[in-house]
Amino acid sequence: MAETALNRYSRQTTLVPPDKMATAKAVVIGVGAVGRRLALLLADMGVSSLALVDHDEINVENLAPQAYRASQIGQNKAEATAVDCRVQNPDVVVTPVPRRFGKSDWRTLENAYVFSCVDSITARGLLYEAAVKAGSLWFGDARVLGELLRVISAPGPLSADGPYAGTIFAQSEAAVGVCNAARMSSYGAATAAALLAASFVQYVRGSAPHFGDRTLSLGTWDLLETPGAAPRKEGGR
Repeated sequence: MAETALNRYSRQTTLVPPDKMATAKAVVIGVGAVGRRLALLLADMGVSSLALVDHDEINVENLAPQAYRASQIGQNKAEATAVDCRVQNPDVVVTPVPRRFGKSDWRTLENAYVFSCVDSITARGLLYEAAVKAGSLWFGDARVLGELLRVISAPGPLSADGPYAGTIFAQSEAAVGVCNAARMSSYGAATAAALLAASFVQYVRGSAPHFGDRTLSLGTWDLLETPGAAPRKEGGR
């Protein structure tokens, strides 16, 4: 690792293993409120390869909750965030994928740590199926509805009937929280992104090898941790 890289990461090396980050391939699907902040955190942590998948364009209502700039309105979210990640850390190889993730894209998840930051339960189910098929190393999912945050982490080997599958339910049963109508705050999105990044780091360094399902209410500071599958229908985003 170059001297500049050592200086860049020197204050986090006891927490974020630089050797593991140097070989980590991360794929973030959904580069909205949570996904954009998560991508920047992963770049800060020094993952070697970062793919960003999103078909959507930046609109004015995305500026506050999703931390985009007014000058980025009209740009594709994956492409705009890729530029910002490269500026933030030129050491990271960032690949924008400016389209919707499809079933045929499952190979992009091979040997990857997969981060689900999408808007619907249906999309989460499709992503998890693709990750299982690809043999992804780890699957993380953040769900946000207002001040209610749910972060789920599933270590590999992933299984179609594993604990994460128990968190998927019919989209019609989900709490209302689609991206263009949800109650979303910048602090809620930033907190969810940080919790998802922390779950990833804890897994990589070997301190969280098991399935995790945690819900945090920022309104009441209540934290609920569920060791196994727990189908709860809040956090529809």
